[in-house]
Amino acid sequence: MLVRELLSLDALQPISSVTGEEGLDNAMKDVVLLEYDSLQQPRPKDYYLDDFIISTLFSAKDDPGALYAMVEQLISLGAVGLAYKSVYFKTIPPEVIALAKAHHFPILKFDGLYIEDVILTISDSMRMRQEFSMFEEPLFQLLRGGADTFGIESLCMQMNPNRKKYMCAVYVHSTDLTCDWSITLRNVLQLRSSRHIISSYRFLQFRRGFFILCNDTQPMEPKAVARDMLKLFDSLGVEYSHLCFGIGTVQQRSADFDRVIRDAFDALLYAITQNITVATMDELRMYQCIFPMIRDKTTREQIAAIMARLENYDQESSSGCLVATLDAYSSCHYSIPDTATLLHQHPNTIRYRLKKIAELACGTPEADHGIFLLGEFRRMDALSTSIF
Repeated sequence: MLVRELLSLDALQPISSVTGEEGLDNAMKDVVLLEYDSLQQPRPKDYYLDDFIISTLFSAKDDPGALYAMVEQLISLGAVGLAYKSVYFKTIPPEVIALAKAHHFPILKFDGLYIEDVILTISDSMRMRQEFSMFEEPLFQLLRGGADTFGIESLCMQMNPNRKKYMCAVYVHSTDLTCDWSITLRNVLQLRSSRHIISSYRFLQFRRGFFILCNDTQPMEPKAVARDMLKLFDSLGVEYSHLCFGIGTVQQRSADFDRVIRDAFDALLYAITQNITVATMDELRMYQCIFPMIRDKTTREQIAAIMARLENYDQESSSGCLVATLDAYSSCHYSIPDTATLLHQHPNTIRYRLKKIAELACGTPEADHGIFLLGEFRRMDALSTSIF
């Protein structure tokens, strides 16, 4: 958890930064109370390594000069920052501010809160952050396949402890690679901590997105789940203009938990390629056949062999642009005029290249369906790889 995230926690307001803003991106591993210890006793090196310190500065209240030594020692012992309650020090001496600033050591100030509540709030936030991100590798395994039934059921129990009779997953992913993902993450953690949704939803981070596991005792409709998700984000003021939502199928068996995850992921890929905010698995139609192909080892080997033929042709031909034409054709949604415009070629040139691709890939120049499958495989595989 980063120090700057403390500034946005509602339960800590009002809290403000006093100095050391250059260190607000310091990562903290634990929160520690330093109250009556004056740090006069010898401490081993890195005693407070990556710790964030909470204090009223009581130990320096009768000797403001001791505050400088205290901050200096905290820095030398590896602490990543300090938050103090303004009981004994309404302001921090200039020399201490300069010291903290020089070492990128953030000092925050709060008032009107109990020390115990501050520590508990930060600890809970760190725990939620850890829980939110601890299942990335198991999620990757479920998406790639290969787990046996026992393993899938075990992961279901770990990831979805609130499981009820019916379960469904939503995969939410950022489509804007320039956005501040930490802001979205803070919003999600805020969403996750809302008490009225804890019993029904489970939030799990995966790459630049997160899965929301939905549970209900009654049958769920994917389209209704989609509407509920948008209402939920709206009600809590969570910005989602740069997000896409993939809604998977509803399942009942723990052994089908891998499908719960994969279907939501596949629906998300479809939403991104179609430039829509929300997609349900039912909308994928024949893409439900393409996505399993991407994960199948034998199919991937066969596609690689086909692409090798196209690449060899491009290398041997002075005008060889088959691979580039295939990718442009799929990106233009299989429109010959748009592809010709994109590649600055005559439409007849594009038609000739497409016939050559079909001949090399399918054995006949008239296999338009083969070009579509090949193009979509490459497009979806590239998108899936970029997320992984």
